[in-house]
Amino acid sequence: MFKSKLPADPSSLVLGIIALVIGIAGCCCYGVSAIIPLGLSIAGLVMANKSLRLFKSNPEAYEPSSYNNVNTARIINIIAIILNSIIFVFFIIVFAIYGTFISTA
Repeated sequence: MFKSKLPADPSSLVLGIIALVIGIAGCCCYGVSAIIPLGLSIAGLVMANKSLRLFKSNPEAYEPSSYNNVNTARIINIIAIILNSIIFVFFIIVFAIYGTFISTA
């Protein structure tokens, strides 16, 4: 019997890696740019979760290596969400404090 790959096998992994790279590279410049990788990582997490549910409903139809790839993508996307959320909140706080000092001066 032919076993296929899960639907989100390459795409959710690619979205997670791109979100991590943009998040780490963008945190040095502008924290507001963390919105884009945050959206990418949320999309990748949703795709990975759908594929994992699909695998759990019918594990005989899919390759185990594809399950491992999607599970890895899920973990990477969770890390990217946490990292980009921290960066975004940090820069919002910094801009609020900076704006307060400018308006009182």
